[in-house]
Amino acid sequence: MTADNKASDDDSAARELLDRAGTAARERDPDVPATFAAQLYGRTVPEDLLRYGAVDLAMLAARAYALLQERDAGAPKIRCASVDLTDSGDRRSIGVVEIVNDDMPFLLDSVMGELAERRIVVRLVAHPVIGVERDGARLVAIGGPGAGARESFIHLHVDGLADAAACADLTKAIETILAEVRLAVVDWRPMLDRVNGIVAELKVNPPPLPVDELAEAIQFLQWLLADNFTFLGVRNYKLEQGELVPDFDDALGIMRQRELRVLRRGNELLEMTPEIMAFLKEPRPLIIAKANIHARVHRRVYLDYIGVKHFDAAGNLVGEQRIVGLFTSTAYTRAAHGIPYLRRKLAAVEARAGFDPGSHSGKALANVL
Repeated sequence: MTADNKASDDDSAARELLDRAGTAARERDPDVPATFAAQLYGRTVPEDLLRYGAVDLAMLAARAYALLQERDAGAPKIRCASVDLTDSGDRRSIGVVEIVNDDMPFLLDSVMGELAERRIVVRLVAHPVIGVERDGARLVAIGGPGAGARESFIHLHVDGLADAAACADLTKAIETILAEVRLAVVDWRPMLDRVNGIVAELKVNPPPLPVDELAEAIQFLQWLLADNFTFLGVRNYKLEQGELVPDFDDALGIMRQRELRVLRRGNELLEMTPEIMAFLKEPRPLIIAKANIHARVHRRVYLDYIGVKHFDAAGNLVGEQRIVGLFTSTAYTRAAHGIPYLRRKLAAVEARAGFDPGSHSGKALANVL
């Protein structure tokens, strides 16, 4: 049997299984729509679905539908539990993590990042976006993704949840992560506006720095805004008596959280490091670096950190505008010679090497860079 035939057979078997599960779910609870099992599991990998019997999938779908019945607006509803199975071969139970939320970017990948960090094995992933109508918190009607308000339903089957305490700890962590996701998504447009404002200020009131440095800084910030950076947070800092003091009142995204610090020395989280102080004394408008903490939104990697010096109308250094987020995947695949700031570093390396650009060595160096 070819791989294509196997995939086709699995697709057909999964559809037939979901039809039986939908019928069984309705028999179990007449309020469950006959199509709900297919709606919940319709985009799940067929191979993962086929490890379950129709009776167990019906039970899991009925539990999921019951979870949908009540949800307060603007907040996720999370449930984590070990569920007994009766119709899935040798498997007798499975951990089930379910999250009902307003539909928005970064939900599934942020939750999956937490599970991966905890080394919790995920056996099945279902993530439909469901159209719902609610009267307050109460579900009135359910339809497809285009009907009513769009709600995300994350439904995961996992191994590695030892007991109720492990579930409670995971639920608390997911609540924190989803709160950060909401902050980043709600403030996405204001963050773009803030960075556009920084660009406009550098153009209209250029600080007393070298012209070529300013031009490159402006072009780099504009490059970030051209879908090369996922903005997660912005916070302004005032320079007071040699210290950077955060201004929380106008912070955006995840930087609204007063306890969040993106710099570290040893185990201590900081607002200021010797490297940042050295940057403030240099004739450069930008610092581009890695933060010392991992992002919990979107990708579980170290945050990217861009600091922009802030000057008053008289040209005096008065603080730093701190931007955190993640360079997008497209940023990593673009030609390095076309990226502001980086292209200057590459040109300096090539000039220092002294190779003829048309020679074998010059071409080899350009290829490496």
